[in-house]
Amino acid sequence: MSAGDLAVPAFTAAIEAHQKRITDAVIKHALEICSQHKANVKTQVVIGDPKEKICEVADNLPADLLVMGSHAFGPIKRMLLGSVSNYCANHAQCPVIVVKGKEMPS
Repeated sequence: MSAGDLAVPAFTAAIEAHQKRITDAVIKHALEICSQHKANVKTQVVIGDPKEKICEVADNLPADLLVMGSHAFGPIKRMLLGSVSNYCANHAQCPVIVVKGKEMPS
């Protein structure tokens, strides 16, 4: 086994550890905001295609309502990237509310 064989798993592990630190920080911040507003929340981190995982988790809870944000992508970006909120609005088993953000200047 050469040193090159070890580089890929070590690199992958470093990326996964970094992603976990970012995820933990985002969840901690979100929980602080929810706590300030006395909102009762449950967090769950899942790995996979976001649109499919959001619907899966909402269905498994089961959620009464799914509230999602929406990027202000133009029609071309939306066509190329797809729309997670549009997918969820059409596939989630519960009602979905999409909150649009402010449109970003081009």
